[in-house]
Amino acid sequence: VQVLTQEVLADDALVLTVAVDADAPLGPQDVLVRNPDGGASLPATLLRIDPAEGARLLLARPDRLFFRASQDRDPPAEQAVNVTHSAAPEGPWAAQADVPWLTLSASEGVTPTALRVGVDPARAGLAEGTLNGTLTVTGPAGEQVIAVTLEMLSGDDLDEVQAEEAAGALVVSPRLFDVNAIAGQPTPAQALQVRSAAPTDWVVVSDQPWVRIDPPGGRTPTLVDVRFDTVELAARPLPYRAQLTVTSPALVAEGGPDRGERTVEVRVFVRDPAAPVALVVDPPAVQAAAEVGGDPAPV
Repeated sequence: VQVLTQEVLADDALVLTVAVDADAPLGPQDVLVRNPDGGASLPATLLRIDPAEGARLLLARPDRLFFRASQDRDPPAEQAVNVTHSAAPEGPWAAQADVPWLTLSASEGVTPTALRVGVDPARAGLAEGTLNGTLTVTGPAGEQVIAVTLEMLSGDDLDEVQAEEAAGALVVSPRLFDVNAIAGQPTPAQALQVRSAAPTDWVVVSDQPWVRIDPPGGRTPTLVDVRFDTVELAARPLPYRAQLTVTSPALVAEGGPDRGERTVEVRVFVRDPAAPVALVVDPPAVQAAAEVGGDPAPV
């Protein structure tokens, strides 16, 4: 995609004229329009339609949402999903979530619409951890599925993450992936969010070959897929472990690893499909030392 011209209208709307390669794939593609003057890049969706087939597509973007919340704090701000139709200015749509903690401003309407999506931490069912759900938007022109990730943190941890982001440091979420897999079967990818107060380039590496990040780098803010190649992993009672290291070279140069480097832990539990589900305690043993008459030792 090449930007040919750009014009800012009176209502601050930005109109771009672009050229697209003839062999570009049909359908929606998420692109990043870079500002040649060095300003912030703009996320956008490019929809290429085959006029010979008279393609009619329902489009709901973005196709992934990420929320961070705590039961001890107010719910996070709602996020907008833009629902449009490729062939007509108006068309009916309906939306449905598959988890109880997702909230919608409306369950049906007419395009174009900015559907507001939020989360209710009280209905998440856990105090800390990562949850995944989907939002399905349907209409006469098709169906769009939006993946939603909710990271639940304690109130203090949420305050710490928000303070890091406000200070301009690199922020990644979630900081732990707990993945349940079945031996010999593929495992769905999960989303990793990389953010910073100002846009910055970043890269990520994994210390294990069975964890891949697609793409392995980008520019904040970004949502990327973490893929788990678990088909060849044998079933066992204790988890396989990996660590992802996400680095912004510019932020490291400014303030060292504390500002520009973050690690993400990965635990994959692989079970035999023929075996009953078992309770796993990890680690299998805990040791602690305390002074008689002193405060309890943390475990």
